[in-house]
Amino acid sequence: MTEPQYARGTVVKGPDLLGPHEYRPYVCLSTDTPPYRDEEAVYAVVTTTRRSVAILLADTDFTNGGLPRESYVNPWVLVTIKHADIHEIEGQLATDTVEQIAREAATHLGVVFARIALAAVGDDVAIAVAKSPPRLAAPVLVQFELGLTGSEGFEFGRPGRLSFPSRFEFPCQFVTPVS
Repeated sequence: MTEPQYARGTVVKGPDLLGPHEYRPYVCLSTDTPPYRDEEAVYAVVTTTRRSVAILLADTDFTNGGLPRESYVNPWVLVTIKHADIHEIEGQLATDTVEQIAREAATHLGVVFARIALAAVGDDVAIAVAKSPPRLAAPVLVQFELGLTGSEGFEFGRPGRLSFPSRFEFPCQFVTPVS
């Protein structure tokens, strides 16, 4: 029998891998594409311990369900849990909350995020970056979302990928950073 697959953003009660309790809540961060997704997923740890860098889970962050006590996500503490080891579902988080947790987790793994805007400048495309791109010592994969926001500009909306060599090289120019 195949175990249920928990959707991204599902808050589950799983085995307490970090403390003395039988169970603890976790937030599923896995998308549908990782290997063995039908057997396991990656989860961020939820705790009742308040830390300045933890993400508070407010009642408004849940689209359904919830947790009985004030809880926080530690996005730097990630675990893989088999679906068979999940005890029950506590609730579902809103997409914006899940994305915030995933972005924070990714930064702890060394993923760099920059806000990029594209705009038509005559026959060329100009790129504006919120901060200067870092000097890169190794190849990097930049993931972005692109969608039309008006006749003269683009903003994020559709997923895409760009691979770059050890430095940023575009057939475009960098322009003034966006705020």
